Amino acid sequence: MIEITKDTKLQIDKTIDDEIIIKNDVNLELDIIGYLNVRLNITISKKSKANIFLITKNNIKLTLNINVEEDANIKGFVAFFGKKSNTDIKVNLIGKNSSTYLTLINMSNSSTSTHYTNVFHLHENTNSIILNSAILNNESTCLMEVKSNIKNKSIKSNSNQSIEAICLDNKSKLEMLPTLHIDENDIFAKHSSKVARITDKDLHYIMSKGISEKDANKLYANSFLLRVTPDEFKERIEKLIERSI
Repeated sequence: MIEITKDTKLQIDKTIDDEIIIKNDVNLELDIIGYLNVRLNITISKKSKANIFLITKNNIKLTLNINVEEDANIKGFVAFFGKKSNTDIKVNLIGKNSSTYLTLINMSNSSTSTHYTNVFHLHENTNSIILNSAILNNESTCLMEVKSNIKNKSIKSNSNQSIEAICLDNKSKLEMLPTLHIDENDIFAKHSSKVARITDKDLHYIMSKGISEKDANKLYANSFLLRVTPDEFKERIEKLIERSI
């Protein structure tokens, strides 16, 4: 077990199956080295606030099980730029007034990725925002599934989920599965999904301004992914986009 009580950068360079307890208000950055199978059980203790960041250019199989206690909050940003990314994220809002804001971005270039996110509202006045964004290029495939489960007696809870993607070529494939399971009336919930494809007409117009196809795709990717990226990581994400186009 790892107890986190202050800002920490945790380097993971081997297959791991561990438990993390977060107390106080902390920033936790997970630095993944190499292609790894990572399983973490994370608990955000009562009245604590955690910002968790994970950005990797490596292939990864990631399983996160997150428990958020009463009056606790977790804000997460995870970004994947590897050839193969598989994630399974489960957030349990187990305490009254607990909340999560989770942003996931994926840049796929000749790659395959699957991302599953499940949020369980298990107490009253719990709140979740889940934002997934993907850029696909060069015959990539991606599946993004987001499920919000609002259990009976979880009154005054709020759930908001969104999946968005842009395909930069005609052969990439994306499957979106936004889902709401609601067993309570006194709640607010919404979901959305949308995908856009960059057409030859769009590219021709931009290239007529003297911009190459590669730079045009890079502009699309930057404007789309950086808008949901925390300011302190925008430069890093921009460099990864440059490398991935």
